[in-house]
Amino acid sequence: MADNDIGHTLFQWLIAEDTVFWLSWGCLIGSFLVSLWIASRFYGIVKEINAAMIFAGHDIPEYKIRKPIINRIQKLERKANRGFAIIVWRSLAMIFFGMIIPGLLLSTIVHFQSLLLPGPAVLMSDGEPMPQELVSYPNTALFVLDQALRGGLNDFMEVFNFGISPITNNPDQGVYSVLIFIFRLTCGVIASAVVFVIYKIITGTRSLNRALTNLQNQLTIMDAKNAAKS
Repeated sequence: MADNDIGHTLFQWLIAEDTVFWLSWGCLIGSFLVSLWIASRFYGIVKEINAAMIFAGHDIPEYKIRKPIINRIQKLERKANRGFAIIVWRSLAMIFFGMIIPGLLLSTIVHFQSLLLPGPAVLMSDGEPMPQELVSYPNTALFVLDQALRGGLNDFMEVFNFGISPITNNPDQGVYSVLIFIFRLTCGVIASAVVFVIYKIITGTRSLNRALTNLQNQLTIMDAKNAAKS
């Protein structure tokens, strides 16, 4: 009987409004922080990416026979493909944990505002508060994407008055505004890392193409000499 009373009391505590509120926020903030921590780990890994993952920059010798040239071409292409796949995977993981998951959590707050952030509406449209029931899922998706772009492109969107959604966060909701600020800051850092990765890929690819062109030219010259002899 005592066990039943304890179980009933625990159940009532779990479904109590205050308990649901704090557990919900605990899960959201915990997920937000864990996601950003994982993204920061991948950011550190991404910043270590270098052009050598595509091509190490070794000098190409002058070969005397055909077979080593073909083997070298195949080896370079395999290394480049493997390096490119690793770079893309690491970059996508960084974007997923640093932008997509936090964006989904911000969207969740919008659609459960009555439970999580009672008070002023978290979003505004044309300067007017936007009640939760008027916010559709496409509205939220565009809002989060707009915030990600504003963080990633820094002042570009403000300078050229460009945006994909008229919806903004409501500064009267301080907690949500702080989360948006952190999200935009994170998107800016990730965007800089993506630009860095693209630069390294371009640098490595150019070096690889020069090496492959050198080897292909050696093959062409060698084939021409063999054809002349025959």
